[in-house]
Amino acid sequence: MHELSLFAQVPAARHAQALNILAGLAAMQPSEIFTRHIVFQPHKAATDPNQISKKKASGPQQPQQLALLQLVRTLSRDDFGRDDDHFEGNAADTAMGGTETTDRQPFGTNESQWSTRIQEIPEPETKTVVLRKVIEESTPAQGVKQYLDDSKNIKFINEYFTEGHRFIRGDIILHLHRVLVAKPQPDTNAPRITLPPLEELILLDTSGAFVLEATVRIEDRSKPALVSTATEQLLALKNELKGSIDLRVPERLSMDTRVRDMQ
Repeated sequence: MHELSLFAQVPAARHAQALNILAGLAAMQPSEIFTRHIVFQPHKAATDPNQISKKKASGPQQPQQLALLQLVRTLSRDDFGRDDDHFEGNAADTAMGGTETTDRQPFGTNESQWSTRIQEIPEPETKTVVLRKVIEESTPAQGVKQYLDDSKNIKFINEYFTEGHRFIRGDIILHLHRVLVAKPQPDTNAPRITLPPLEELILLDTSGAFVLEATVRIEDRSKPALVSTATEQLLALKNELKGSIDLRVPERLSMDTRVRDMQ
């Protein structure tokens, strides 16, 4: 899958106005959405034993550039301040300071809420929109635990949350959001078992500004017509929002997800 995107920064003072504009544009009410992102650094590319013979038959393989991997989960307001039962009994118990019994009710019984997401660095040739390959698949609870236990192949980096609203307009996904982080804790080398209360999270951008991400997804990058149509949709949206929300292409290297430190 590939994603084509444009981005805009929306000051906190104009958040309500932007919501109204997007609601009118999409002809729908804002849909509140929270997400949790757990970031890992892979040490090596995953190998599928079933594909080894195919690789040998196809000749020498080019070195694979690794990219940061994210476990992503959709949350609700009620999930904050509660235990995630997917993380019970793993290394996070020690990292979070013990295994004391808690009265908090766990969440996490819906296995479809987790997904694995890998975003490659945007293609340099495309200038009018951001175009990059994205690998995304649903991840069951057992798969989440395997990531946490696989310290030989991946390393936990950090985690963050987003709060915002989502709209759908035709093929375009509009996500107006901002990034939240938890207060740092010493000697933490695993994701949290208990999510902090929402009101205790800290804005990554202290100004409180939001980011609007407008995205179109295509399955086959090799078909120029699909790329052209998606690009035209985004540029038409950019023109429609001109003067109210300034959609643009960020600096490519600011979206670089490549792994450089392999130690």
